[in-house]
Amino acid sequence: GDVSRTLRPAEVWDAAFPIQGAPQGIVFCEVSAGEEFARTTMATLKEHAYQAGGRFGIANYAWLQPAATGPLLRRIGAQWVRICYPGAPGHSPAELDALGIAHNVQLGGVIFNGTPEQVAAWADDRAATAKAAGARYFEVANELNNPWMQGQKVPEYIRDGLRPIAERLKGSGIKIMNCGLGGMDTVWTAKFKEAGGFDLIDAFAFHPGRGNFTPDYAPPPEEWTQGDNGTYWNFLGALKEARRVSAGKELWLTEAYACTRPNRWWNDSHRQAAENVLLTLALAVSEGVTGLNWYQPHDSTIHHPQEADPDNAEYHFGLMNRDTSVKAALLAFATATRTLEGAKFIKWRKFHDPDVKGLQFDGFSILWTRKDGYLQNADHGADPWYPHREAWADHWPTKTRVTVDAKGPNVHVVDCIGRETWVPVSRGRATLTLDGAPRIYYGLA
Repeated sequence: GDVSRTLRPAEVWDAAFPIQGAPQGIVFCEVSAGEEFARTTMATLKEHAYQAGGRFGIANYAWLQPAATGPLLRRIGAQWVRICYPGAPGHSPAELDALGIAHNVQLGGVIFNGTPEQVAAWADDRAATAKAAGARYFEVANELNNPWMQGQKVPEYIRDGLRPIAERLKGSGIKIMNCGLGGMDTVWTAKFKEAGGFDLIDAFAFHPGRGNFTPDYAPPPEEWTQGDNGTYWNFLGALKEARRVSAGKELWLTEAYACTRPNRWWNDSHRQAAENVLLTLALAVSEGVTGLNWYQPHDSTIHHPQEADPDNAEYHFGLMNRDTSVKAALLAFATATRTLEGAKFIKWRKFHDPDVKGLQFDGFSILWTRKDGYLQNADHGADPWYPHREAWADHWPTKTRVTVDAKGPNVHVVDCIGRETWVPVSRGRATLTLDGAPRIYYGLA
């Protein structure tokens, strides 16, 4: 609804108004004067008692309002924090322990071609930090494969960074990860394996960046194109390749993304981001990922908290807006963690129509279609600018009716942000209306 009032110059209006929402959902609140407006959100999220040992967490420090953010992370199912050590921004190890959130360490500063004394001093310091933090894993540096697909400094990284840390943490119980790779860099990884790097790690870490592709877009590596808008930045194809090359090791996505930089065709709208969060986490489980850390709690950056830059993608990776209000993506993260907690992946569901897709888990399925293709904002022009639709506007034009075997009186349907509907079952069959948005279905046979 709308509330309006005429104000005198410099007059303050402290308004109160009722909001009616769903048990779980999001409401957009806007104030406007002439052509100017400001918007925020309010959201509702059901309570949920999580089991211990979840695989989903948060990348980067929870640097904004940690006292308030910590309980919220627990409530949305974040059971890992990628970086936590004494003196770091955000929560202390003791604070995360009290919340029941496991924590790791990612630290870099590798001194390439340093003297033995310099390398030893660096490694002693980093290993001591990880031990003092009570870290479960140490991720040795970050995205040192940049520039991508060139394989630079791999032997030097192993010699001056990875091996010294592995030697100092041997027997400590702290597991070792390679530097989380920016994208699934097959050139760097091949050199890493050839140089013996896999012998030094317990877990293979990478960051499957994603452009204007749906998460299930999976071109093989030989088809990937490079550049800022290249298909190198796909999710499922990269994940499958990472699973293949890391066989026998744990697989960690230490940064996963749904960037909502506004009005850019390369990035998600807020609605697309929410849909893609659910599908990203579901696909990760289907590929046997050990852990996935979402980048990051809030929009803006640690060095520019709550500041805005609409042209810089780094300011738009949060599950929350810079004013700490909720994005739809946060509700999607909570919906995904609650649904996928302890879930066992069974298989990809098969349909007569190859554009109908589905993941079957024990107890539920996630279904969607690709009638409208794998490219988001596909009608964009040469300019990076592209007008994103509002979050409440459906962006999938094609609706497909699919009749499936079902059990019970109804099929229970949950959308990406946790809103529920029911579809009646007649004579063991239910007719579902699918589109490009993944939805969770309980009661399919």
